[in-house]
Amino acid sequence: MSGSVAILVTGLLWCADAVAPSVPERISIGDVARDLDTLVAPARRLQLRLDVSLTASLPRRGDRAGLSVELATRPDLWYAVGVASGSELTAVEAMSSDGAVTRTLTIQDQAILWSARVFKAIGPLVLSGGVVDNHGAFGIELRGWDDRVRLELLATTAHPLEYGPPSVRAGASLQWRWLYVQAGVQALADRELRAGYLGVGMRWSDPDLLRSLGWLAAR
Repeated sequence: MSGSVAILVTGLLWCADAVAPSVPERISIGDVARDLDTLVAPARRLQLRLDVSLTASLPRRGDRAGLSVELATRPDLWYAVGVASGSELTAVEAMSSDGAVTRTLTIQDQAILWSARVFKAIGPLVLSGGVVDNHGAFGIELRGWDDRVRLELLATTAHPLEYGPPSVRAGASLQWRWLYVQAGVQALADRELRAGYLGVGMRWSDPDLLRSLGWLAAR
């Protein structure tokens, strides 16, 4: 695409020179090329990161498969959008006529779970906020060894716009090249819903987003 733009700009400048050769100051092709390069330089610094994961809850069934895409505008700031599917153990409370509260545990199959978060890094500390699996969420992470070792504490609410006791998840992941393993405990504060989880996944990044998407041809 950038080659076509350069050819078009060159043709327009050549026509301008032919029509008005007496103009004392003319824009050079080199100046236009430098201006175009300056314009697209910030977009070239965008980094695309992908994360594919599979997890299983223990001892209760709670399998989950997810895909997350991160778009980093700066080394310390990035955005993530994800989609997942799986099953989730939930508790439904009901009050009887005599005032007694009963709690029923059910396993719900979730066809589509959406996530959207903003991440901010402050040294090895990473803060995040947004939506995780259709729930409002706030996370704190410690990362080291070029982000290959991660310790996470994630608090989620029942609904993105509702306030109440959060569900807390604590976990860790260890990455080797583009493969990683993860483990942790979810629903820490709820004895009935508390469960461990194990998982594997793949993480990789593309340092040149525009070239990978074919928006800008190679020079």
